[in-house]
Amino acid sequence: MDIIELITADHDEAAKLIEELDQFAADDSRTSEAMRIAVKLAVALKTHAKAEERILYESMRTATAQLAEFALEGPYEHQALDLMLDKLAVHRPGPELRAILHVIKAQFEHHARVEEEGVMLPAVREAFRDHERAQLARDFLDVKERLQPQIVRQVGAPARGTHDGRGFHIHGHRR
Repeated sequence: MDIIELITADHDEAAKLIEELDQFAADDSRTSEAMRIAVKLAVALKTHAKAEERILYESMRTATAQLAEFALEGPYEHQALDLMLDKLAVHRPGPELRAILHVIKAQFEHHARVEEEGVMLPAVREAFRDHERAQLARDFLDVKERLQPQIVRQVGAPARGTHDGRGFHIHGHRR
C-alpha cells in the first residue's frame, strides 16, 4: 500500500461519515447517534489532516514547485475545516447542525476530491518513486496511530446531553 491509497481511503471513509451524519442532522430524536458520528468524523478528519501535514506535505515541500505550493496551502484549508468540525461537535441535530455539515461537506469535497485527488496525488505519483510512496504510507500510519489518542481527548467522547429546562448541555456548552 502506498500513501496515495491511504489518503484516498481516508477520504472515502470521511465521505461515508458525512453522508451518515447527514441522515441524522435534522432529526432531534437521534441526537446521540448524530453526536457519535460527529465526534467520529471530527477525530478521523483531524487525525488525517495532522498526519498528512507532518508526513506528506513535509515531503512535498522539496519535491516540485507545484507540490510545494500545495504543501503551503493545505494546512490553511485544514484549519478552516478544523474550525467547522469544532462547531459540529457541539450542536444538536437541527437546522444549524445541517448548515455546518453542508459547509464541511463542500470544503471537504473541494479540498480532498478536487484538489488533492484530482491534482496533488497524481503529482505525488509522478514525483515520488514506488518505494518512497510506500515509506510515506508507513510513516503516515505511524503518525496517525500516535496522534489519534490526543485528538480523541481533544474532541471528546461522543456527547451525552442533558436538558434542565434552560437549554441543552453538551460538553459544557448550552444549546
